[in-house]
Amino acid sequence: MAEKKPENPIYAYKTPSTFWAMHDQFTVFEAAMLHYGVDPTDDRWDNEFAGNTYDDAHRYVGVISAAIKRAVTGGKLKARIAYPWKWVEDNSFGWDDETLATCSPARFETEEGEPSPDDDARYIGCVIRREPDWNGTTIDREDLREWLRSRGVVEGFFFPEDEPRGTAEYLNPKHPHYAPKLAALVKAWEYVSNTPDYERGKSVKQKIEKWLTVNAETLGLADEEGMPKKSMIQDISPIANWDSKGGAPTTPNGTTP
Repeated sequence: MAEKKPENPIYAYKTPSTFWAMHDQFTVFEAAMLHYGVDPTDDRWDNEFAGNTYDDAHRYVGVISAAIKRAVTGGKLKARIAYPWKWVEDNSFGWDDETLATCSPARFETEEGEPSPDDDARYIGCVIRREPDWNGTTIDREDLREWLRSRGVVEGFFFPEDEPRGTAEYLNPKHPHYAPKLAALVKAWEYVSNTPDYERGKSVKQKIEKWLTVNAETLGLADEEGMPKKSMIQDISPIANWDSKGGAPTTPNGTTP
């Protein structure tokens, strides 16, 4: 009969202290704990006698940790990677499948400066393991935030509630699904619709074309020489045009300017 794992809700643990906001770098464990909402210094986290090591919090923190590790080793998330190493005697010095690098063996001497009489330990060197030392590897706060955003995550410890949410995802050039034309049209629509005096006397479509043309280079609608791609701008402008009736614009009293 399978053992029933005791349940332990997240409120049984300490929530992250505000002091963690002072940190700019985090280990994988710290980042995973904080993102889930548990203070990494909570001494109840590893309390096996209370059954805490079998609860949902541990499982989910494990999932988050695994995702971060794979992102780091896969080159998707920047990190200062630390590698474990150890001193070895020359009779076990060398390469294996887990070895990333080795350092040159050095002659081992006694405290008196004389060569060791023990032939098996006359030379020592170090072996650096291929698997990162996750307790020593650290990740910058901003790199974590950028990676989380790329995964569609914009909530949790690394995104405080009182912090402005900033640019919408579809306007963020770093988003993996960023579409330059869509972003350009949204920005043009926002500007023209909120600036009634812009290019007064022209139709909505003309105003949008004008704004896209003026800002073509920053919007990604210019060629290699920085000149606006007129045909492209003319093709996409109608999409943002809310005045489908067309014709000359009218003043509030119904007359044309």
